[in-house]
Amino acid sequence: ATLFQELIAHPTTTVPTSAAQLQLAQMYETSNPNEAKRMYAQIEDQDKGTDAAQLAQKKLAKLK
Repeated sequence: ATLFQELIAHPTTTVPTSAAQLQLAQMYETSNPNEAKRMYAQIEDQDKGTDAAQLAQKKLAKLK
């Protein structure tokens, strides 16, 4: 989780923030579903119209 948090705080050209957020949220799906939902909603909001937002929307729908 720490690696993903570092990548979110300091994205690279090969690992954008949304990719790290998606991975961290997926990791949280079983251990902390509320945090996963929060992260998916954030991705959906901040990356509107992107593939990451569409994936986050699908993941969020499955968790509700």
